[in-house]
Amino acid sequence: MEPSAHDVDRARTNAPAITAVLVGLLAVPLYFIPVPAAMAIALGIVGHRRARDLSGEVMAVIGATTGVIVLGLFVVLVGRNYYDVTHSSSLEQVGPGTCLKETYPEDVMVRKDCTDRHGSELFAIVQHPAPASAPLPTGRLGPFSLNAEAIDLCRGPFADYVGQPPDQSATLTFAVDYPEDDEWRGGDRTVRCFAIAKEGAPPLTRSVRDSGRTSPSRS
Repeated sequence: MEPSAHDVDRARTNAPAITAVLVGLLAVPLYFIPVPAAMAIALGIVGHRRARDLSGEVMAVIGATTGVIVLGLFVVLVGRNYYDVTHSSSLEQVGPGTCLKETYPEDVMVRKDCTDRHGSELFAIVQHPAPASAPLPTGRLGPFSLNAEAIDLCRGPFADYVGQPPDQSATLTFAVDYPEDDEWRGGDRTVRCFAIAKEGAPPLTRSVRDSGRTSPSRS
């Protein structure tokens, strides 16, 4: 049976709506490219205006909605990447009191406002006492000796900065960054100390400075 002119016309009318759905689905795995999402929105709008039945309207809405969601995801992604790029710093550029996105130190860190959720806070920069000509520490812990010594160097500054020793804090501990082998051989003795939340503790949303000090009682 040959399709009627009305059926052919209705199929043509629904073509933008059908295409909107297909392009919208294509936009999902390509969320980092805004073009498919924008096309799905445009086709959905056109398809909705031209649709003469409920199925065409539904497909147009689905296609346009998918495009809006994917486009929103793209905007969030771009915004987050822009923030990370504009707030990135090397370890050498940040000082004590700086809150950082990363929980553990890396070569490049992203600075965060301490009132926002963050992964760590740099609370001290200390120098290992070994002279520049000293070999890399290889004590009873072997290659982990320098890590253990760096941890010991950060215990006192943690207590001074937070207001209580790390083993007495219910929510905080710390991580350390120390020279790699080639940096050590080049004379670098810098140890950086980062306060982080203990496993299972709430994430950091404020500075840890003086957070462990108890307020003096008022008489």
